[in-house]
Amino acid sequence: MERKKSKHYILFPKSINMDEFVTAGHQNEAKKEKVGGKNMYHLRGVLLHKGPSAYHGHYEAQIFDVRNEAWYQFNDEVVTKISSLGPSPKVGQKSGSKENANANYISSRDAYMLIYVRAPAEPPATQISSPKDDASFIQTTDTSADGTSKTAVSIPIPPYKAQQVVQSLNIAHDKACDEYTAKYVIADLTAFSSTHSFAAIREVAAEARFKDIRDRVMEIYRSWNLASNAEENAVVSRQALELWLSRHLKKPPASARNALVDREEAEAMDVGRHVSSSIIPKLNRLADEYIHEISNSDIVCIHGRLDPNKATNMKRIKKAADSRIQSDDECRFVPSFGSSDVCEECVKELFLVEDDELAYWISKAWLKDWRSGKPKMHTPSSLDPPPDDPEYDHHVRCEHGGLTANTISRKRISLEAYELLQGVFVDWSTLSTESEVCAICETLVHISKEDRRGAKIQAEEEKAKLKHMHDNALTGGTNLLEHVPCALIPAQFVRSWKQWLFNPAGRLRPDGIDNTAFICQHGLLVLDPNCPSDLDASIAIITRCDWDALENMYPSGPLIALENSGTEWLHDLDVCQNCRKDRKSTFETTELTIRVLRPEDPTPTPETAAKQSSEPKSVQPMLVTYGSRKIGNLRQSKRIRQVREVGRRRRVTVTREMTVKALKMEIQAELDIPTISQRLYYQGHELEDNAVTLGSLGIMSNDAMDLREEDENSELLDAEPGAESRRADEGQGFGGTLLGSSGQPPSSPQTPSEHSDGMGGMLRPCPLCTFENPPEFLACEMCDTKF
Repeated sequence: MERKKSKHYILFPKSINMDEFVTAGHQNEAKKEKVGGKNMYHLRGVLLHKGPSAYHGHYEAQIFDVRNEAWYQFNDEVVTKISSLGPSPKVGQKSGSKENANANYISSRDAYMLIYVRAPAEPPATQISSPKDDASFIQTTDTSADGTSKTAVSIPIPPYKAQQVVQSLNIAHDKACDEYTAKYVIADLTAFSSTHSFAAIREVAAEARFKDIRDRVMEIYRSWNLASNAEENAVVSRQALELWLSRHLKKPPASARNALVDREEAEAMDVGRHVSSSIIPKLNRLADEYIHEISNSDIVCIHGRLDPNKATNMKRIKKAADSRIQSDDECRFVPSFGSSDVCEECVKELFLVEDDELAYWISKAWLKDWRSGKPKMHTPSSLDPPPDDPEYDHHVRCEHGGLTANTISRKRISLEAYELLQGVFVDWSTLSTESEVCAICETLVHISKEDRRGAKIQAEEEKAKLKHMHDNALTGGTNLLEHVPCALIPAQFVRSWKQWLFNPAGRLRPDGIDNTAFICQHGLLVLDPNCPSDLDASIAIITRCDWDALENMYPSGPLIALENSGTEWLHDLDVCQNCRKDRKSTFETTELTIRVLRPEDPTPTPETAAKQSSEPKSVQPMLVTYGSRKIGNLRQSKRIRQVREVGRRRRVTVTREMTVKALKMEIQAELDIPTISQRLYYQGHELEDNAVTLGSLGIMSNDAMDLREEDENSELLDAEPGAESRRADEGQGFGGTLLGSSGQPPSSPQTPSEHSDGMGGMLRPCPLCTFENPPEFLACEMCDTKF
């Protein structure tokens, strides 16, 4: 059975009266219309399904907000206010009853679920009812001349939205009254006193004063925290801040209290009229003695500066907040301090100890950073690292858990400082000055000194005996070894040996030379010394004299003797071709040499590749100095000469599972040659299939490929062998320029058939390489550029 979505419009009402379905018996229709029904349900939500199919589509919702009395459309995270749910059904008749009936209905073909909410029964506004029966009505009474009261018609309570408006207006009015009182009443009490008593004047003045103080104190309190450690600040004791916050709530002394009262009365009754001007300064002095200064002495040391031992009783606040306390609130903390006012003498007494006094060890780097004004270890909203953090713990403890022998990285602190830091870093513990230096580390220090001295002497002796190997083994400098007996060794040994020479104390001396990896199970060589690709980075050639010296210094063997005859390498052991092929084909990762052909070089073919492989391999050319080749009395670098003679070469790291397409992308990254301009040849065969892997092509380890760079405008890409080449339509934008095919005037636009795929479908050209792809592709088949 197939599901189908109905595309017809449906009608549904905005309200439903369910009385006839949920009550027993049948009621009079006229009575139900008059009462309105006790089971009235109103439409509050519509769930929609957008789309022509029943198997897929998009879901939306329309929800009615009772508070705002508006409908909203919910489309995922987008919410939109709508004026109506949908069109009302069209009516052919124009009678009032029909129009009213259809106005209660909504038409839609996307609605599939409706949500109705039961409404509370509300009597009509014209109905007369008792307040006892209906809480939504207010009963009003009218008193006649003879004293009898008459009950009038009940007045309905305004709707909720109207009550909100009235309440907001009342709040705004009260706020305006308060602002007017605070701004004008105190300043114009002369006019106010003509209609109010003196007690009322004092009450208004005191209330305005209290509100001003409360707002000012709360504003300062909420803004005094520092945003960063670099911000300018003031240091205040905790008790001083508590006194400042609560001083307006406490009763002042009698003299100050009387002065405050008298000053308020003087301000309220117009000072110029009621109080002599000589009394005002006295009242101000008595009041100011109580409110101006708050002692900050509980955090002061004996030297008159901040005591570091009482750091837990201090708080840093913004300098701007401290200034506001002095200017706006007429209060100051005495004495005043900043973060830089910490007593240096007390800090020295806290952390510096005498030689014969019990002390504890701590990381010198941690202590220096922790004591600085801007610690680097401090990260906002996170705890500072303890002194035994892994970054600092090795400064005190060695790898054996004892006291380290390195005395430069640790520092002594007193018992008081240790207890202070333990209060901050509860889980931290360290070693005391009574702990002995680790015996193992101390022994190793003495031994290592002698070993370092002996290793340095040994390294210098070996370097002098093996100078030729040191200078030429890994640099390719075998061109001076003609008719010189040589030997083959692993290149890794030479690298390790050079590293040991550079740092004899910190590096391990190589164990020995093992050439068994170059000899197969048949006792033959698994590499061909005359094949350049076989002499990869894992092989080094040294003189026979160096080999003899190595045999006296290291366990070495077996010997693989070579000699450069001038045209080829002569070797005693034959090459096992099967094992050599297996060795070169079983690589996981190797390097390929990419030879970039010059324009005058012929296109590689299988015949030329076979001829080249059958020709005898010449050994590396003789060393040519700068003075032997000059052009216009100017020296040429070796790199420039090689490029002119054999073209560019680049080594690319590849794997067996890498495809030709991935290799072309690597070449593009290395040589900056677009993939569409690359023609790769291996053993004379062009690699046209981009999907094949290098392992399936039979590519060997350290093999070589030829690369010819073609013009991007050449017709390189064929749909099938023998088919016409496909080119993207470049339009007339490149006509007459170097990017066009010629300098001739632009030709007429191509017809749509030139862009089709032969089956009526339009091809999609790549914006980067201009390769035309099938229309359903999301990325270029050639260069992987996403459309």
